[in-house]
Amino acid sequence: SGNQAPMLYALSILVVFLVLAALYESWSVPFAVVLVVPLGVLGAVLAVMTRSMDNDVFFQVSLLTTVGLATKNAILIVEFAKDYYE
Repeated sequence: SGNQAPMLYALSILVVFLVLAALYESWSVPFAVVLVVPLGVLGAVLAVMTRSMDNDVFFQVSLLTTVGLATKNAILIVEFAKDYYE
């Protein structure tokens, strides 16, 4: 089950991308939103590695929360920028 975690993360990002593409009827908006996810994951992993903490269930749940919050904020920023542009 530990070997399936990266595959599940990749699958969840793909599903989020496809749902956003269907919602906005565009490929560029979901692409801009999904580009934020690696930065949030990288920051969380670097913080955990710097503090020499374990990769446990709590870290994995917080990683999913970070991905969700980063995606939500990116959606809001892209929507406001799109409205401002129009």
